[in-house]
Amino acid sequence: MILPPLPLLASLKAFAVLFVLLVVLVRLCFPRVYRSSRCRRAAAALAAFALLAHAAWAVGLANYPLSARGATAATLLLPCLVFGVASVPLAALVQKLARSMTALSKLPTTSVPAPAPAAAVTRRQLVQAVTVAVPLAAVSTGASGFLSDRQPTALRPLSLDWDELPPALDGLRILQLSDLHLGCTKGLRDLDDLLERLSANPPDLIVLTGDVAEDVSLLPPALRMIADARPRLGAYASLGNHEYLNGITPARRAYDRGPVPLLVSAGHTLDVGGASLRISAADDPVTSSRDIQRFMRASIDQALDGAPSDAFHLLLSHRPEGFDAAARDKVHLTLSGHTHGGQIGFNGKSAFQPLYPDGYLWGSYAKATSRLYTTSGFGDWYPFRIGCPTEAPVLTLRSAVTAS
Repeated sequence: MILPPLPLLASLKAFAVLFVLLVVLVRLCFPRVYRSSRCRRAAAALAAFALLAHAAWAVGLANYPLSARGATAATLLLPCLVFGVASVPLAALVQKLARSMTALSKLPTTSVPAPAPAAAVTRRQLVQAVTVAVPLAAVSTGASGFLSDRQPTALRPLSLDWDELPPALDGLRILQLSDLHLGCTKGLRDLDDLLERLSANPPDLIVLTGDVAEDVSLLPPALRMIADARPRLGAYASLGNHEYLNGITPARRAYDRGPVPLLVSAGHTLDVGGASLRISAADDPVTSSRDIQRFMRASIDQALDGAPSDAFHLLLSHRPEGFDAAARDKVHLTLSGHTHGGQIGFNGKSAFQPLYPDGYLWGSYAKATSRLYTTSGFGDWYPFRIGCPTEAPVLTLRSAVTAS
């Protein structure tokens, strides 16, 4: 696994900004701690560790596993620093409240209290313990989010039903692979492991919904692995924004020479036991500065052009924003990724869903007869997740009559 230099530089810059911010906040909120030699030694050790981790990442770019170990150590620091920075003002507030409460407890009362046994913990020690607990809890949350991301990608079985699904498509199983970001937090070994877990009961169709490889040299072997899984109906792919950002020319070349067809604002119709299955794919607008809805409408209209009217329509759209145009065109099923579910989730939905109710961030959505599934993704370009694990959905098409 060869890690690209851009995430390395971005990680180093992010560490520098967060480190300086942490030092400034500690100086403002806890000046006595900031002046202590222990604090300065800890800051120097943290900076030295970060520099060594990034140096190992850089020197080891052509020397796996040194690169992976350096990258792992470097990226572990960032969520810990983010939560650490956020915790310092909160810890200062908690300390102020604790001191206020201990001051109130010292107020004299009208009655004479009975002699109390000597306290095992002084009020000052209690205030210090409460204050320290806040950043410790925050840093441990950051570390746990990093460790959660290191777990193997989960296979997520899902069943979706339609009233008028052709009988030949009832029970059809589709494996969706999206946002693998191979060469960043996941590698070919992770993909091979997932496909091996499916080998006893392979899917009928495999679809890739963009952002397959950060290291473009990993794209050709990944496509061969997917083709070697021998899904009955083959495998098809669409583009994501990272294919453009990491070099669209070598990515297109890999698809042109590889065994997995790439659909870009285009579609292909399969005959499945006499039923028509139309697989179409939208292009990606790359940046958010464009009118995404207008772009997606034009791309999807082009992809659906010439599709049989009686076909079951499957749309691959890296961005879930394509679902609005797909539902307008009565596309039966849209499969998307891109969002990573915000990488923080609760009860099977993105924690950010209340902020973006129409964002289709993670999970299953419906508009009339149109369905959307937005996956949280196979991998990440940044390794941090809480309550939103990496996944590879295995979707089973069902007739509503059969399901009932």
